[in-house]
Amino acid sequence: MRSIWLTFGLFCLVILTFGQANAVLEVKAISPEATGDAITLAAADSFHVDIWMKVGDGDPDLTGGSMAFGFYSPDGSISNISHLTVSTADGTLSSTKSVEMLNGFYPSLFFASIPLENSWDGSLPDTMTYAFAGLSGMTSSHPDQAYIRFNFRAGNDGIFCVEDVHAGGDIDWLFDRPYTFTPQCWTIGDYSPDFPPEITCPADAEVECGGPYDPSVTGTATATDDNDTPVITFSDSSPVPGSCPTIMTITRTWTATDSKDQSSSCDQLITIVDNTAPVFTTCPGDVTVECDTDIDPSITGQAFASDECDDTPEVTYTDSQVDDVITRTWTATDACDNSATCIQTITIDDTTPPSLTCPADIEVDNETGTCGATVNFTIDPASDNCDASVDIVADPASGTVFGLGTTLVTVTATDDAGNQAACTFNVTVNDVEAPTITFCPEDIILNCGDSNHPDNTGYATATDLCDDALDIIWSDSEPIDNVITRTWTATDDYGNTATCEQLITLAVDDEPPVFVEACPADVAVECDQIPEAATMTATDNCGDVTVTYTEVRTDGNCDYSYTLVRTWTAEDNSGN
Repeated sequence: MRSIWLTFGLFCLVILTFGQANAVLEVKAISPEATGDAITLAAADSFHVDIWMKVGDGDPDLTGGSMAFGFYSPDGSISNISHLTVSTADGTLSSTKSVEMLNGFYPSLFFASIPLENSWDGSLPDTMTYAFAGLSGMTSSHPDQAYIRFNFRAGNDGIFCVEDVHAGGDIDWLFDRPYTFTPQCWTIGDYSPDFPPEITCPADAEVECGGPYDPSVTGTATATDDNDTPVITFSDSSPVPGSCPTIMTITRTWTATDSKDQSSSCDQLITIVDNTAPVFTTCPGDVTVECDTDIDPSITGQAFASDECDDTPEVTYTDSQVDDVITRTWTATDACDNSATCIQTITIDDTTPPSLTCPADIEVDNETGTCGATVNFTIDPASDNCDASVDIVADPASGTVFGLGTTLVTVTATDDAGNQAACTFNVTVNDVEAPTITFCPEDIILNCGDSNHPDNTGYATATDLCDDALDIIWSDSEPIDNVITRTWTATDDYGNTATCEQLITLAVDDEPPVFVEACPADVAVECDQIPEAATMTATDNCGDVTVTYTEVRTDGNCDYSYTLVRTWTAEDNSGN
C-alpha cells in the first residue's frame, strides 16, 4: 500500500511545559460499534473514530503539538465523506470541520486547525492520505480515559480505512518509542439501512371484570416501517392481583417485526376492575301469608344473585314493617362491595276466624213478681292464631233481664282482621207463679128444671202476672146426695194452675118422664109387612129426657112366625 502524507496548514505548536510522560497512541474505537469489520449506517448517520492517548501516571499534561491523521478508501468506493460540525462542551470554540475533545481534556485550552484547501466533499483517491488537525493546550484530568474523537459522515457504501495516526512535530517524543499503528479498515454498509419498525401502543385500558379484553376492545398497536409491512403480535403477562376495585393488571407487550426479523416493542397496561354490581337471577315474588306462618325465606322465597367477578356474592336481607306489610329488601354484595337490591313485599293476612266455645244452656225460674229473671253467664276467652285479645260480644249480654221462655243468646268473637266466629246457647226462664182465682162462683141450690150449666150457675175468673189469656176450665164430680162438686181450674201458659170449688145442689126429681106420643099398639102382620119403629119423644118436669129404643125377637112354631117386642124407654136426669 502506497502512503503519501499531505499535510495542509498544520500548526506546529511550541511545547510550553511538559513533564515526564509515557503515553500510548492507538485507535481505540469506532462508532457506531463495528461488528467484525462492518459498520451499518443509517441515512444522515455519522461514525466516530476515536484516537486514544493513554498518558502515564507521572505528568499527564499534554501542553502542545500537532497530530496527523490519515485515512483513505483503498478501492475508491467511498465517493463522499464529510467531517461533521462539533463544538466544545462549553460552546467557546467551534468549527465547521473540527475535532471533538472528550473525556477529561480541558476544553477551554482546546484549539483546532482545519486545512482550508480541502472541503472534504470530494472523492477519496486510492491510497490518498490526509493529515489534519492541530492540538494545543490539551490537559487531561483523567489520563486513562483521554481520547480525541473525529466525527465523519459517509455519503455512500464502501470501505473506509485509517492508515496512520502520527504525532508530529514537537510532541512526537511524548509517546513510547517505537510505537506502532496497524492500519484498520471497515466496510460501511447500506447508507439507508432498514430500521426496525416504529411501534405505537394503544392507550392503557380499563375493562370490567368478566368482560372481554381482547384487542378488539382494548385497542391494537400500530407500526410503521420505511421498507416493509411489519407483523404485529402481542403477549400477555401473568395477571397481577390488585385491590378493589382493581381485580388484576395485565401487561400486554406488543411487538412489531419486519421481514428481516427486526422488531420493536411497547407495553400496554390493561387493568381489570370490578365496578359492576351483582345481578339478581331470582328475586322472590310478592307473597301473602297467614299471620301465624313463618316468614323465613325457606317459606317465602330465597333470592339468588350472580356476579361476573365473584362466584359467590353475599345475599342478605332486611325487613321493615308498616301495619300488615313487610318490605323485604334483598341485597347482593360482591367482593368489591358493589351491591344491588331487589324488593319483595310480604303481606300478612288473617283469614282464620277465632275459636269460640259457648256455655251450656241455662234454665232459671222467674223472679218473684216479675215475668223474667236477670241471668248472668261467663264466656270463656276465644283463641285466635293472630289476635291475642279477641273481642267477644253476647246478644243478649250477660246481666240482661231475660223474659219468660227460651231466648237464644248469640255470642260473636271478632279478631283484629274482622274474622268472626259465633256460637249460640239458650237461656230459659220458667214461670213458676200460679194464676190467682179472682172469682169463684158461689155454691148454688137448683130448683127442679134449673140448668146446672155455668151459664146458669156462674163462671170462675182468674188473673196471671204473665199470661193475659188464662185457660179456665171446670169439671164436675158425680152427684153425692144430689150435690155436684164443680172444680174450676185456671192454667197459665207455663202450666201453673189455681183452683176453686163450687157446690151445686140439684133439685129432687122423683117423677118419671112422660111420652108425648102414645105407645104404638100391638099388631099382627105378614112377614114382609113389618112396619118401621116409631120415633118416640118424652118430657120431664125437671129437665131433659133421654129416649132409648130396643127390639127383641122371639121365634114362633113355624119358620116364618116370630114376635118382635119393641121397647121405648124415657129417662130424666134423675134416673126416673
